[in-house]
Amino acid sequence: MAAPTIEALTAAPSRDAAADMLSGLTVAQLRNCAAECRVTLLSRDTKAEMIRRIVNGTVGVRLTVEAFRGATR
Repeated sequence: MAAPTIEALTAAPSRDAAADMLSGLTVAQLRNCAAECRVTLLSRDTKAEMIRRIVNGTVGVRLTVEAFRGATR
């Protein structure tokens, strides 16, 4: 399975959708994806933790910003 692009992850409609995009990747692919997305992983991170960190660093950031913008309008 090819790693999703940064744009695809960031555009995912939800954190769950982004996690689904990443779930079929190997640990090595997740590390490469994290590097491309400029997400920091720890050497002891499990695969699930890597996915969580990547999701939070991509779509999670977008969803949080959208929530704050919506709350201030």
